[in-house]
Amino acid sequence: MQKELKIELKRKAIHLSSVFAILIFLIIYFKLGKIIALLLTTLVLLILMFKDYLRVEKGLSISWISELYRKKEAKSYSAAVYIYLSIILCYALFEVRIATAAMLMIIVGDAAAALFGKSIGKRFVMKNRTLEGILAELIVNFIVALLLLESWAVIIAMTLAATLIETLTYKLEDNLVVPISTGFLGQIVQILVRTI
Repeated sequence: MQKELKIELKRKAIHLSSVFAILIFLIIYFKLGKIIALLLTTLVLLILMFKDYLRVEKGLSISWISELYRKKEAKSYSAAVYIYLSIILCYALFEVRIATAAMLMIIVGDAAAALFGKSIGKRFVMKNRTLEGILAELIVNFIVALLLLESWAVIIAMTLAATLIETLTYKLEDNLVVPISTGFLGQIVQILVRTI
């Protein structure tokens, strides 16, 4: 369990570094515009996809990084590809605040769930999900939403959606499913709030 926790800590440290990708994206977005920000992010996505092509198709990988891949990533794209794909889709489809909240929920909320769940989690509620991990994610997601969003309806909808979808997603790529689903729901609720 101790080795598994160390690997998870390394994996989540890399996962949390995606926050810097969001910050850089937002700086470019506000300084140079949405299209330039999306194009540069797409360039990074293509580089990551090429790196995974070399790893999966050609067998070229770096040993210390290889231990961080999950089983489902061994012969497929890494989580980073899905994070960057989600960045592109969220900022292309949703308002900036909603996109940012959706992305931070998958990055920071997911990390909180994994770290609290693996380190102090005792009560398993389903498969490999602990009550402590789920509650940690719920709290972090709520804080993210509270800092970025104005409407209580959107805050509650996105917080609950991100936590629930992350909790129920095992086999599919959560780094894509959670932000797109959460952002979509948040945007719909935002539209409804404005029309009422």
